[in-house]
Amino acid sequence: MKKNYSIKELRAICQKTAPDPKRESWVGLFSRIFSIYCTKIFLKTAITPNNITILSVVTFFIGIGMFFFDTTFMNILGSLIIFLSIVFDGCDGEVARFREQKSLLGGVYTEPVSHDVQYGFAPFILGVALYVQGYGVIFLLCGAIASITKLEYRLLDARILQLQQLIEQKKNDAVFGESIPVIVSRSFASTIYVIMARVNKNFLSSTGVFFVLFVCSLFHIVDYGVMFFAIGYMFFYVSLFLKHFYLIYSQKLYNK
Repeated sequence: MKKNYSIKELRAICQKTAPDPKRESWVGLFSRIFSIYCTKIFLKTAITPNNITILSVVTFFIGIGMFFFDTTFMNILGSLIIFLSIVFDGCDGEVARFREQKSLLGGVYTEPVSHDVQYGFAPFILGVALYVQGYGVIFLLCGAIASITKLEYRLLDARILQLQQLIEQKKNDAVFGESIPVIVSRSFASTIYVIMARVNKNFLSSTGVFFVLFVCSLFHIVDYGVMFFAIGYMFFYVSLFLKHFYLIYSQKLYNK
């Protein structure tokens, strides 16, 4: 980066095409305030967006590791380190936008897989941390349930997308290909669905995890946080499965 861009200029370049703010969680939006400062530093180096993704993953697991220490201070520190990883997670896209680097590897593989690894294993590791501290085997089980159902949720999303793409390819019909998301919005456009979507986005998403862990760390109730993840991920996994079941049969996709 030859020119010394101001933060305002960098925001205009790096964040103007960022994900729709309406689709981001509170924590995700909050992290954007800080990510641009880190991005400015990264732009002065040769670091690549994929390298930043790796840095984000490593930082995340360092934060999770702090929960093996059964103290309020270490738990809060761990939560803040996790937030730093979320900030870094926003930087990879910002650096890519500034350098105009469009990578299929990063967007389609590296970033999604990094989230699978982080948010798939994190609940189980937290369960192990609680078990080691003598909280009981139930928390080991809760961590395992949370991890499995979180990963299954992401797999279900990938499967329905793959199904849609295959149908589009087979029929070569753009209108039909758009039918699935339209039905999702109409069939589930209710107050309950909106509330569920917001809870999932703000408390159980990749960025929402920080908020839950930070609050639980403040009150030294990380065990309740792990139980919340187990119940929450299980609930939304079952809900998504039923939602897809409805879509498949209402559209008779089993005949396609």
